[in-house]
Amino acid sequence: MRKSIKSKIISGYGILVVVLVLVAVWSILNFWRLRSVFNTVLVENYRSVVAAESMVAALERQDSGVLLYLLGERDLGSRIIGESQADFLAWYGRAIDNITVPGEKDVLASINAEYKKYSDGYLLLRDMVVSSDRDQARRFYLENMLPVFTTIRELCGKLQSLNQDNMIRANNISGQEATRAIISVSVFTFLAVVAAVVSGAHVVSSVLRPILHLKENIRGITQGRLDDTIIVESGDEIGQLAEEFSRMVRSLKERDEETVERFKSQRAKLEAIVNSMNDAVLVVDADFRVDMVNPVAEDIIGMRDDEAKGKHFLEVLDDPDVFSAIKSAVLGKRPREDGQVRGEVAVFELRRKTRDQEQRRYYSVHSSPIRAKDGSLKGAVVVFSDITHYKEVDELKSQFVSTVSHEFRTPLTSIMMSVGLLMELDELKKDPKVRQLLEIMKDDAERLTRMVNELLDLSRIQAGKIEVRRVPILLRELIDEALRPFYQQFKTQEVNLVVDVEENIKVSADPDKIVWVISNLVGNALRYTPRSGTVTVGARKSDDEVQVFVSDTGAGIPKAYQKKIFERFVQVKNGKMGELRGGAGLGLAISREIVEAHGGKIWVESEPGKGSSFIFTLSRVADSRKADSGGIKDSGATCPTDQK
Repeated sequence: MRKSIKSKIISGYGILVVVLVLVAVWSILNFWRLRSVFNTVLVENYRSVVAAESMVAALERQDSGVLLYLLGERDLGSRIIGESQADFLAWYGRAIDNITVPGEKDVLASINAEYKKYSDGYLLLRDMVVSSDRDQARRFYLENMLPVFTTIRELCGKLQSLNQDNMIRANNISGQEATRAIISVSVFTFLAVVAAVVSGAHVVSSVLRPILHLKENIRGITQGRLDDTIIVESGDEIGQLAEEFSRMVRSLKERDEETVERFKSQRAKLEAIVNSMNDAVLVVDADFRVDMVNPVAEDIIGMRDDEAKGKHFLEVLDDPDVFSAIKSAVLGKRPREDGQVRGEVAVFELRRKTRDQEQRRYYSVHSSPIRAKDGSLKGAVVVFSDITHYKEVDELKSQFVSTVSHEFRTPLTSIMMSVGLLMELDELKKDPKVRQLLEIMKDDAERLTRMVNELLDLSRIQAGKIEVRRVPILLRELIDEALRPFYQQFKTQEVNLVVDVEENIKVSADPDKIVWVISNLVGNALRYTPRSGTVTVGARKSDDEVQVFVSDTGAGIPKAYQKKIFERFVQVKNGKMGELRGGAGLGLAISREIVEAHGGKIWVESEPGKGSSFIFTLSRVADSRKADSGGIKDSGATCPTDQK
């Protein structure tokens, strides 16, 4: 009867297991002996050494207290003597509880006797000082207490030497034990290696031959020949495996035929669903080659489904920006939820000529990856939604806002000039009520003017009329320039300002516009931070970008506002009965447009009650390049802040 693979392996490795067990037991015994030695050295003797040193330190402090008492500092001297005496007795008690070395008990008894003399001497000296006999007290200290003090120090040194000598002896013993352990474990390890080699060679020779035969038979099946039969002349598990594998191949052949039919059916259903959608749908594989196009998408790319199949995405839609956005989303280079990309990844304009005029269509592009169970990318579904109508409505809205803002500027200017003239009239200055009304009118007019200017800035940015002139510049210069107007406000409001920026971080940015963004974020943070709170301005750098952040310790932003806060006319609730704070709600919208014009991103991280952090990214310039100041010059002002 032939042995099974299990019995072959057990017999081959039985010796190895026995040797390994012996090695393990022997190693444990040696380690246990070493542990006991180390426990003596590191725990017991070390405690006594520490106690001796601590008693000397406490005795010296007590003696210093006695000298202060002699010099007339009675209260301070008495306090130091009392504290030191308690420390000395505490450490003496620990030393008594840890007697491990011969002779240690006698030394501790001598220390106790001498310390009692020293304490009694202090009581006599104190009575002499109280009776105003200081000369006698000094002589008493020199002739009686000082020799006792010296004796106690010598006894503590002797206690320390006893334990240190024992530590040295224990260390020598542990070295000898370690040497013996190394030799014995090495011998047993060598025997284990020899046993492993012998038993391994035996197992390989008895198992490998039928496996190689099985491998040759399986190779034909992997090449697609599912009709081949696997035959292995072996009575052990290898032969049984070959028989079961043959059954599996037959089953796979049947299931493969069923899977092909099911796949064809599912493909037909998918094509029917995609073709019936009102949105344009384009499916690509992992290499971004077109796999499916529905009729609506055919109108966009200008070619039929059979013509587009197999072509690269850029061959059917020559728009590198759209392709780059889709690729970044699919490959995971943007935020995800539940492992899937959600939301719009790009908006592009498509111009199409007709007989009468040129049509412009706008499409919102959404992309979701197709992944296998192991997470590998298999392709992507790209959906083009026609948003021309919404785009036109948004342009009309922007034009309307811009027009109204322009129309507001002239009357607002007139109102501000009129109010200013009225406030200068002597007749009106005398009436406090009229004066108060004029100041209210002036504040409201200034607020409306700021809102109109912000609306105009936002309209110009969205219309692409504001040019971004990026230059290499030190980020610290931008932050210092943005913070300069706020120093007095931080001091007045008693809010701490922390700047955490490395000096040599360089970015590519338009200095004026990024200074405006930082100023807006700092102003918002200062507005929402309570007295004694902290506003932090800093930066974190990576390989190709820099994250600039402005954090505060205010009330935080409710979750309901965190996704809307960068939209126009959105204000944050202060958290108290729905009270609103801030301006017209345009600053963050303008900041987002400026950051995105720089190719960056801006977002907020906040928890109610824990403050907020506004973060935006800028392109980083290599450190080897020399940064240009970009027109921002250091005024020499100092920052009344905590800086890192």
